[in-house]
Amino acid sequence: MLKTLSLIIALLLMPTVSFADGFPYGATFVKLFNKGTIDADRSTGSATATFAASRDATHPATYIDVDGVMQKTTTANAPRYNYGYYDTSGYTAFATSGVMVESASTNLITYSMGLDDGDWTSANSSVVANDIVSPDGTVNADKITTTDADTHRFYQDPTVVAETTYTFSFFVKAGTQTAWKYAIYDVDNSDWITEGTAYTAYTTKWVRITHSFTTPVGCTSINAYALRNSGSAGTTYIWGAQLEASPFATSFIPTTTASLTRNAETLKYPIASNRTAAVESCVVKVAPEYTHDTANSKYITAADTKRRIFLFRDAANDVWMYPNLTDSSDSKVDDIINASWAANAEITLGYAIQSTGNPNVAGFYNGVADGTNADTDFTAPAWGTYFWVGTDKDGASQLNGTIFSIAFWSRVLTADEMLWAHSNRWYDRKRVI
Repeated sequence: MLKTLSLIIALLLMPTVSFADGFPYGATFVKLFNKGTIDADRSTGSATATFAASRDATHPATYIDVDGVMQKTTTANAPRYNYGYYDTSGYTAFATSGVMVESASTNLITYSMGLDDGDWTSANSSVVANDIVSPDGTVNADKITTTDADTHRFYQDPTVVAETTYTFSFFVKAGTQTAWKYAIYDVDNSDWITEGTAYTAYTTKWVRITHSFTTPVGCTSINAYALRNSGSAGTTYIWGAQLEASPFATSFIPTTTASLTRNAETLKYPIASNRTAAVESCVVKVAPEYTHDTANSKYITAADTKRRIFLFRDAANDVWMYPNLTDSSDSKVDDIINASWAANAEITLGYAIQSTGNPNVAGFYNGVADGTNADTDFTAPAWGTYFWVGTDKDGASQLNGTIFSIAFWSRVLTADEMLWAHSNRWYDRKRVI
């Protein structure tokens, strides 16, 4: 009887967590970011998160709310909970909301939300300011009326650096004109860098057009054409132009009188009891702002001292895994995931690590084993104090995108469990893990 009573008491005292039936046991840390908080939902150690973002009235950041409307925040150290994104097909809602983590970026266009400004140049067109509701829910999108095939509207002479990759983006909505194209002109070399393509996809809903390009040798100034007429008169609406030194478009940075920087964001948790050294599995659901072929190092997870990291790496569709970067760079697996995805696509990435057995490192993409597994040099790390989600400890190589959930386990997940963690939402039911 005493043993039975002790067992009942022990079960009652076990930590509970809100997840679906069948959630794999052994989870040391679980976080669902759609709950409007950043502290862990399941943590065998400290559940308290630290989020840092330097913001004020002149350094805002934007996100998409539950109604698909762009919102602006100026609150320091407050996470942005994002519900979707705009692209050439219009607005798309995520399956659930997540927290945004982005690196610093600067919008070089000094007057991004309208065209009635001296820095915007036009030919054979007129502007009616504040004519229609823009993606941020305000009446501040401009209507451009064109007269002939030579009509254009562009931002003049932003300063750029030669041989550098930039991305030009803007929101557009068709009035009576539906076939425009973007264009980038090299002022120094008097030549077109690109004239884009005709976008017949301009419709009566807002879409976001993005175009990445590299400045030629000697190019320090460009003209960025948001609208270049395809050959007929008509009306078009434009809002939210952005030019940034990035190979992909980040969240909109609103400017009115000068270029503006959105500051970097970091998110970290204590390691103690939340991470294991010799055996560990991880699953993260994320929507990166870039495609599979973007050549940039972007971290998903990292830890200080002995840096076990998981990152988007280069333009070969790869996600890299370093089981213990500081002790042995030879343990790197540079083809753990090899798959294609579009910008803002919701994907699930996972790994399983063990210091014995074969393989030592296995990778999973959308719940299925993928890439090259490795029976490799592996030394269980001596952890530091914190692990980061979406960045490394220096904030120098960040994820840019939305993170929906992340979990760590103190064991190797089976293939069935990896598939379960991808295929199922981690629901709000009281369960003992």
